[in-house]
Amino acid sequence: MPFSLPRTFGTLTVLLALGTPTWAQNPPTTPSQDELELLELLNTPVTGASKREQRLIDSPQAIEVLTWEDIRQMGIYRLQDALKLMTSIDIIEAENGYSVIGMRGVMQEGQPRTVQVLIDGVPLYTPLGGTLDLNNLPLPVDLIERIEVVRGPSSTLYGANAVVGVIAISTKKLDKGLHGDLRASVADKATFRSTANLRWSDSGFGVLAGYSGASFGDSGYRTHQVGYTLPYPNPLGGTVDPWITFDGPKGAGHQSDKAHQSAAYARIEYRSEKSSYWFSAGQSRKMLSPVGQPPVSYMNYRFYEIGTLLAGWNQTWSKTFSTEVRIHRMQNKAGAGPSAILATVLADPAWTGENTWGDATSDQIDLQANWNPSG
Repeated sequence: MPFSLPRTFGTLTVLLALGTPTWAQNPPTTPSQDELELLELLNTPVTGASKREQRLIDSPQAIEVLTWEDIRQMGIYRLQDALKLMTSIDIIEAENGYSVIGMRGVMQEGQPRTVQVLIDGVPLYTPLGGTLDLNNLPLPVDLIERIEVVRGPSSTLYGANAVVGVIAISTKKLDKGLHGDLRASVADKATFRSTANLRWSDSGFGVLAGYSGASFGDSGYRTHQVGYTLPYPNPLGGTVDPWITFDGPKGAGHQSDKAHQSAAYARIEYRSEKSSYWFSAGQSRKMLSPVGQPPVSYMNYRFYEIGTLLAGWNQTWSKTFSTEVRIHRMQNKAGAGPSAILATVLADPAWTGENTWGDATSDQIDLQANWNPSG
């Protein structure tokens, strides 16, 4: 009977005979800069996929993360410009920067109620209107700490509006001391943008506040009515010129591409070793075709507003168990400015002032319990 060594013993012998000289000649090298950056990326803390903090490498879904450092380095003022840097996102922009969002490859026409957008856990969709204008959110971009984009069905955690994904926006965390930022820019087409914020915190108490504003328009864009490029007879006499120059001598006020918008946000918080409490408020407003835009139109301007209120309490009960309660309210408004024409035609003096044609308020209470057996 031939004699043979056990397989495990033979393998160990080969490793000792062949492996030792190799290790001795080629000792392990230190990680390269690229490897260190990859390790740092994989260990990035995220919360969007599971509503609790975990490492990016442990996330059950594909997540992209954009930080404030990325936004600042790009000189970005608008949220939609930041989201354009992410491969998972499709952005469609219409008049005056009105932007709707979809996930790449899914509902690219910007269909409503398919991507849930949250600010500090507050969902921004309401029954008033289907789509959400990313260019009119109640949060200045300089107060964004990070943006997490979760691609894929997420309705189990975030409800019916998260059919194809979630965009979770987190506001800045407060560092000890006094900090602030101020930025402004001017461009052609009567474009002006500015943003400012102030942050202060001691060991437990903190305050954060910020404001951003923008004005843009006067593009001089020239277009015509569909099907007409030459003057055509007017039933009331004369002819009609089909060409319209936006904000020009022939511009109709309600077709103007001028807009003014603003966003303000403030948060007060208190943190101890095991508890944290916070209260925040946000307000945004966008006005299209502002007052004084000649010639006089049916409505001097249209406006869209979003307001949010949030109160929260987080309690750590043990190394493995914590709870969080959030109470928030959101209000959406849409309306128009004074209209002398409608006040006369409708014989309604209410049209001589600002009118609201849509007003929806939603209230929500969230209770979240986190149990992590690994501790």
